[in-house]
Amino acid sequence: MKLNNIGYLLKEGFRSIFQHGFMSFAAICVTVACLIIVGSFSALAYNLDIMVQDLNKTSEIMVYIDSDLSDAEARSIGTKINLLDNVFDAKYVSREEALQNFVSDHDNDSAFSGVQAQDLRHRYVVTLEDNTKMEQTAEQLKNLPGVAKVSAAYELAQGFTTLQSVLHIVSVAVIAVLLVFHIPYESYYQGGALINLFLGPATACMAVTIYSQRRLLAKHWLPVLVGCTVGVVTAMGSILLLCRLFGLDRAMTMSLLPKSVTMPIATVVSQGHGGTMAITVAAVVVTGMLGNLCAPLLVKLFRVKDPIAVGLGIGACSHAMGTAKALELGETEGAMSGLAIGLCGILTTVLALFAGFFVA
Repeated sequence: MKLNNIGYLLKEGFRSIFQHGFMSFAAICVTVACLIIVGSFSALAYNLDIMVQDLNKTSEIMVYIDSDLSDAEARSIGTKINLLDNVFDAKYVSREEALQNFVSDHDNDSAFSGVQAQDLRHRYVVTLEDNTKMEQTAEQLKNLPGVAKVSAAYELAQGFTTLQSVLHIVSVAVIAVLLVFHIPYESYYQGGALINLFLGPATACMAVTIYSQRRLLAKHWLPVLVGCTVGVVTAMGSILLLCRLFGLDRAMTMSLLPKSVTMPIATVVSQGHGGTMAITVAAVVVTGMLGNLCAPLLVKLFRVKDPIAVGLGIGACSHAMGTAKALELGETEGAMSGLAIGLCGILTTVLALFAGFFVA
């Protein structure tokens, strides 16, 4: 394109802005409103992610080992800790590692120049299968030989349990009202249209999750990419195979195809390929609930110890609901699960373009 053509286009563009003043003003207002919504939700999602990570750290039980014990003796206590019923994982942190963590968290080497590793204790970071039994498990940990101190945030764990119970009660109440008063889905959907308005900004917020974990992604980019790709191919491939096996039509197949990704992306993929959004929403919710309930059991059953593998597996198959459970299992698991949500959403969107060729 010649420079004089560019000048002409710019001149005509500015002339049109002033010639159609009201429409230009309306377009600017809509653009500003969209930027505000997307920016607000992005900032909110990022801050909530940081807050959840910080709260998750406080929900773990810290078990401090007697300072007189050697490194080998301290490590042997881990076997006893893992044998307790409610313990999901016990991560050993030596004196040296604890000092390094303090320095890296505060980003100030000079503040710890006089601190020696011998001044600290060996410790275990213990995550639980059921936070409602935190007090009983803490008492069991205190009674183990060689344990000097146990630190746990009981009130915070109880608060999370109460919040989860309230959400379950509210969900059941909403379902009961819809059934008792025979409220059709169309009427319910009109009332929830405002929530659907925010699905677009929520999709954009997935980029915030990926950006916030960019260092972890750069460090483990190959296993993350391969793991997410395998997860997406397995999820979509199993749906295509089962739908063909049971003779389901194209609309049903495309509705179920994005069941393993987060709701904003799943609904867009489904609608864009002729699916039914109501079926997609139900499939996504059921998948997330199953992942939330079964993830800890499957991780323990198959003896998956690597927190990166645990987080990627949960996030790739059960999106946000699974990530909530991953955050309970550990900080790294939650971070990797959140990262998997965004990457698997992108991969599902791309692969869905080719999935249509395999659907009758």
